[in-house]
Amino acid sequence: MSEKINFENSEVEFVKLQMLDGIDKTFETEVDEYTDYYKVQSQYDMDQGLSRTYLLKVDGRILGYVSIAMAHLRKETTSKTFAKESEGNIPALLISHIATHKEFQRNGIGTKLVDEALRIAVESSENIGCRYLMLNPRDDDGVRKFYIKYGFTYIPNIEDDKERDAFILDIKQEKETW
Repeated sequence: MSEKINFENSEVEFVKLQMLDGIDKTFETEVDEYTDYYKVQSQYDMDQGLSRTYLLKVDGRILGYVSIAMAHLRKETTSKTFAKESEGNIPALLISHIATHKEFQRNGIGTKLVDEALRIAVESSENIGCRYLMLNPRDDDGVRKFYIKYGFTYIPNIEDDKERDAFILDIKQEKETW
């Protein structure tokens, strides 16, 4: 049974993971790949300028993370959904990794992490141009239902990767509802 979080009576903060000083070696997710990414690969990706990782801390404890990178969608991919007027590829931010501590599942942490990614995407769209927030989640019905409920649009077999589906969220539409 996962621990329950009372966000209203807790100190909740998002912080950008800093090189070599922010890794909590006790952080574990339900999926080893996501635990390993946080503990090892996230540092490399930040050092190489490939992504940025943001930590959700509640009362000083890391309960989840989201890693964000640049991406794009081909016009052909989005022409069936949104940005029909574009001449070329469509700029996007990619949620490359997102995970919740295994002891705190189903507490709304995933929603808070996606909210933060969307906030960053909206800010990016105002500063440099960015139309979509996207991700390629693992093949899991619960995960897929979560993103659809959040408002993402399902795009089967995106780009050249015929093994992976994608979910996209139109930042322009989201900004209009804020």
